[in-house]
Amino acid sequence: MQLNLKTDYAVRILIYLTCASPGILSSAETIGNSMGISPQSIAAIMRPLKDKGWIENKLGATGGYRIAEKPENISLFDIASVTEGTLKINRCLEQDGLCSINGVSSCPVHQFYLNLQNTIERELKRATIASLLKVNAV
Repeated sequence: MQLNLKTDYAVRILIYLTCASPGILSSAETIGNSMGISPQSIAAIMRPLKDKGWIENKLGATGGYRIAEKPENISLFDIASVTEGTLKINRCLEQDGLCSINGVSSCPVHQFYLNLQNTIERELKRATIASLLKVNAV
């Protein structure tokens, strides 16, 4: 499993906005230059972040983006849930339980995958934007 680039960008953008001066708007260009992300990518990523209420924006020449949610309330699991198609490490763990050998209930590997999936999700839920900033401050 590998998180996609959209997830990486979303995490970095939220960290940037969290560290920006409170109330100050940051343009897509400023964020992009600072984070090494194209302004076009930023615009596409901002839409779902705004829909979730994590950021807010103001349009126009003096506009930009700012964080709208407390960073301790935004987990990596939340972000990945918005930016990834799925977080499941194997098809058999999806809601429909589809298994290529029709053995979800009896497969010896399924329980291992399920335990691994639960660990990954637990750690992603535990890691928030705020906690990532604390790790980097040490």
